[in-house]
Amino acid sequence: MGSMRVIDYVPDQYHYAMGDASRAYSSRKLRRFTREIVYVPGPDVFFVFDRVVSQNPTFRKAWLLHGVNQPSVDQNARTFRFNDGAGEVTVHSLLPRDADITPRGGPGNEFYTPGDAQGGQWGSGQNWPSEPPQGGPLPDDPELRHMWKTFWGDDFSQILSSNHKNVVPGAWRVEVSPSKPAEEDFFLHVFEIGNQGATGHKRVKLLDGANLSGAAFESGPAVVFSTTDFEITTGEVSLPDLGCDSLLITGLQPDSVFELNFAGLNITQSPSAVQPGIPVSMLRIRSNDKGIVRVDVQRLGNLRLRIARV
Repeated sequence: MGSMRVIDYVPDQYHYAMGDASRAYSSRKLRRFTREIVYVPGPDVFFVFDRVVSQNPTFRKAWLLHGVNQPSVDQNARTFRFNDGAGEVTVHSLLPRDADITPRGGPGNEFYTPGDAQGGQWGSGQNWPSEPPQGGPLPDDPELRHMWKTFWGDDFSQILSSNHKNVVPGAWRVEVSPSKPAEEDFFLHVFEIGNQGATGHKRVKLLDGANLSGAAFESGPAVVFSTTDFEITTGEVSLPDLGCDSLLITGLQPDSVFELNFAGLNITQSPSAVQPGIPVSMLRIRSNDKGIVRVDVQRLGNLRLRIARV
């Protein structure tokens, strides 16, 4: 149903994976669904980049993150946070640019689905009851009974007891959905992981350009992904003034030499920025066999990056 297309790992630098789940969905609804993830261990930052292409722009898409406890949502900052015990995760929602961020859960909504079992329209769903921990007979409702038998087989007739006392159900989730219909949508989220009160204090900015999109984490990594159907040979992106200490680019043509040109931004509000278009530095580097380039930098920002295979 799905496949891992790329996996890469460099100790103490990054973990990267790209999966393709396009065939896990009905081909009548979906043409493409790929997910790329990058984890950078030093600052404990996790980047998730999804590309979803539907067969019809009216098919609504929703990115979901499930959690145990009720999340806090800051609509203005486009962030949300889950706390559990001594830990927390703060999520920065960067793409889609224009999106609805909705927390859902609590009593009566623990297992809510937006559509019905027949693939009904958004909003036609319901909250599905959890099975009793002690087990018991199948439910009388013919639809629920059919779902149990579809999953477990026609000879399934008794719900077995479960170890609910040692299971913590995820009773809440956050839904991120594009506000405007489109066939293709990109979802980009940056996770900060840490102890309670330790996350959400650094700036995170969207990186947007030609053939490229990504995110910059203040005093940490800038990560760039491909937005095309092919391996990148050229592209460019603006880098904000966040003092990033490393640059990671994925989706490049593997085992190829690339020239990275850094120059002044065309538009900037920083008085100390390099003049627009003025070259600052140039670096030649070979992508690895996974199509990835990583470079250490010093306070990278307020620059336009142009990438070209040579």
